[in-house]
Amino acid sequence: NVELVGAGPATLFQLGADANIDVVAANGLTNLRMRNLRIDGNRANNTSGTRQGLWLYNVVDGWIENVEVVGGRSDGFRLDVCERVELMGCRAFDNGRHGFSLSFSMYCQLVSPRSYDNCQVVSVGTGDGINLELLSAYNTIIAPACYERSLTGDRQGWGVREAAGEGCHHNLVIGGALPGNRSGWVSLDSGDSVAITPDLIQLTSRVTVTA
Repeated sequence: NVELVGAGPATLFQLGADANIDVVAANGLTNLRMRNLRIDGNRANNTSGTRQGLWLYNVVDGWIENVEVVGGRSDGFRLDVCERVELMGCRAFDNGRHGFSLSFSMYCQLVSPRSYDNCQVVSVGTGDGINLELLSAYNTIIAPACYERSLTGDRQGWGVREAAGEGCHHNLVIGGALPGNRSGWVSLDSGDSVAITPDLIQLTSRVTVTA
């Protein structure tokens, strides 16, 4: 039952120099609401660690709206062990690894996420616009804009990707604009996940298409 409301980009949470921690973190909360603010990882002055811009751990029923994360040392938005978290109109750019990362999270929705020019710190690993890993399932991604403009090199990997061999399943990707990423538009590892985008239609064997 926590609500954090800003006044737009002028409401700024910026990490101090040499702090090397997550900028904003929530652990074990229910009914979390955040909207209309900006989070800056101040990566130029935090040169070690793999911390996130916004890290949600074990959050149930969250609504995150019009929040942007820039300059994180690792992921922009990271959801670990979360359920029923909805991100609406959020933006992640110029972060160290993934723009949005879901790990062991279920029943979440990303509506119109914008994720571009991420994976700027080679030492923390290859990044994607949106990455799902570790049994993340039943999540829906609607109209993502995940693209690479070569901010400091062609680094962002996939627009949307399920990490191979990590048991993700029953995720859904609908629509989107995903050009220019180094590896491609969408990569779904599970045969139970579905993608319908301008560049890809991937359906499971359980789906029937009728006229």
